[in-house]
Amino acid sequence: MIELSGFSKSYTGSKNRFAASNVSITAADGEITGLIGVNGAGKTTIIKAAAGLHFASAGSVRIDLNDTATVSAEILRRSVGFVPDKSRFPKNLTAAEYLDFTAECYGLPGKEKEAAMKRVVGECFLGGQLSKKIAALSKGYCKRLAFAAAIVHRPHNIILDEPFEGLDPEQIIHFRELIKKLSRKCAVLLSTHIMSEAQFLCSKIYVVSGGKIAASGTAQSIASLYGAQNLEEAFLKITSQSKAGRSADEK
Repeated sequence: MIELSGFSKSYTGSKNRFAASNVSITAADGEITGLIGVNGAGKTTIIKAAAGLHFASAGSVRIDLNDTATVSAEILRRSVGFVPDKSRFPKNLTAAEYLDFTAECYGLPGKEKEAAMKRVVGECFLGGQLSKKIAALSKGYCKRLAFAAAIVHRPHNIILDEPFEGLDPEQIIHFRELIKKLSRKCAVLLSTHIMSEAQFLCSKIYVVSGGKIAASGTAQSIASLYGAQNLEEAFLKITSQSKAGRSADEK
């Protein structure tokens, strides 16, 4: 379970401007919860807080009922698997060396580590790529490697920032099915700007606009609330209303 309650984040040098303001969301176990919004809406700020990469300026972030401000780094690290929108790998390592290093960081012992690496190589279709230097991997295979590294320790929560970015249609289909499979045993929180993927995958969706939650619910309920035929049409109405509201506040 992932829960943000009244979460606000202001970065150094911008005390009166919040990248996220009074955000409350819950990603339940066994479900896929989505964040959708335009670039700069605040999705990544929320995602990084859920992954424990920064802490709240106000409010709280809870992972499996533990507040990230008090939970130990070790517990948080083992509880969360995070795939950022752009992964930064040590490109002089092979894919196998990087996976081995990641598993070591999670404290997996010998045989358990070997079994875990074999499992994620199969789940992420990395066979035939393990001996290659990361610098030689395609963008799609780098995304597969990022997924494999994120789930090698069987985390209770999986956090994905733009997981379909840079993938071709075949790869999107594969990772869509993998995310659905993983969600059966954990909570999945993902951000995306691809409306069709959010509508297809997510049991609950939060629309982020201007650092705030502008709407939430199922794709169908959000569309119905805004008199729209689909999520995409509702999203355009929500974000245009939010922009109009911010412009009025600034006058």
